[in-house]
Amino acid sequence: MDVSIGILFRFSIVILFLTLLAGMFILRLTRKKLLIVLPVIMPVLLWSNHLDIFPHRAFVYMGLSIVIYGIYLSICGYLANRNG
Repeated sequence: MDVSIGILFRFSIVILFLTLLAGMFILRLTRKKLLIVLPVIMPVLLWSNHLDIFPHRAFVYMGLSIVIYGIYLSICGYLANRNG
């Protein structure tokens, strides 16, 4: 059980990196700000598949991924508006 959560957590970090990368590209390359919500689907789908195995951890990690994504995009948006 500990090995499987360790592997899943490392895979979650890769998914979070791809989510942040996709969010940065969407924020930088498109004018439609509604598309910013789309990369949040990746970590939500990852952790919703494991709700039956890790019910409480999955919600915590899903929420943590969404909060990290929101903080990252607010910082990117602030820096983009400040610089030009």
